[in-house]
Amino acid sequence: MISESFTPNTLSPHSNCGSPNRPQTSQSSSAPRYHTGADPRTPENIAAGLAGLFAAFPDAQWNLDDTLLDGNGAAVTYALSGHSNSRLGPYEPKGQSVHLAGVQMLEVKGNHIITSTDYWDGGALHCQLSTA
Repeated sequence: MISESFTPNTLSPHSNCGSPNRPQTSQSSSAPRYHTGADPRTPENIAAGLAGLFAAFPDAQWNLDDTLLDGNGAAVTYALSGHSNSRLGPYEPKGQSVHLAGVQMLEVKGNHIITSTDYWDGGALHCQLSTA
């Protein structure tokens, strides 16, 4: 989920901008998970995370590239773009342009999303937000 993806814990200020980086992941699920802090899966925390994302990137846009459906699962590739407008984790806003590729994987049961896992490159985000 976006709310967990964009927490300071996943934004690595130690990434090497010239090297490939390990993709960041976030997951929302009805299955138990072990983590610290607030549960990112509650509707209130998801809404708060989205509010923070849109505060940081008020012009955020997702362009969907491909969608793969298989039974009760789906994978969607996307490109996220926007400009930094407010603080995001350790990053100060300087109007930085952000372009991230990602994959959102969903498991659906009935009309409900059971799990949602988002893969994106935290190192690329760090590099883009670290520039003026």
